[in-house]
Amino acid sequence: ELIVGRIGKPTVAVEVGRRIMKNEKKQIMEAIEK
Repeated sequence: ELIVGRIGKPTVAVEVGRRIMKNEKKQIMEAIEK
């Protein structure tokens, strides 16, 4: 919620959140494969 206030555009905060989730999923998948 703080991010939305700083940027002033909820859509940007959502996009950043999606990218973070994707990165975390990639790391988890890589950890499982190893």
